[in-house]
Amino acid sequence: DVVSVAEEYVRAASAAGLREVRLIHGRGKGVHRALVQAALERHPMVERFWDGDGSHLGATVAVLRARPDGRPHSE
Repeated sequence: DVVSVAEEYVRAASAAGLREVRLIHGRGKGVHRALVQAALERHPMVERFWDGDGSHLGATVAVLRARPDGRPHSE
């Protein structure tokens, strides 16, 4: 399931202390892109996102929110 994989990836990236991630959803008709970006839109750990450079490669870049104390969300 594309949505659950994207959500878990964001959680794991935040727990690892990452602030920016690239999610590869592939090219095509844009179905997976739409699903991934809809999940990012509502994810509480995502500050903002955009189509990755060279979006013809089928990627979305997301910036993750820092907690007020600057630590990853999992701590």
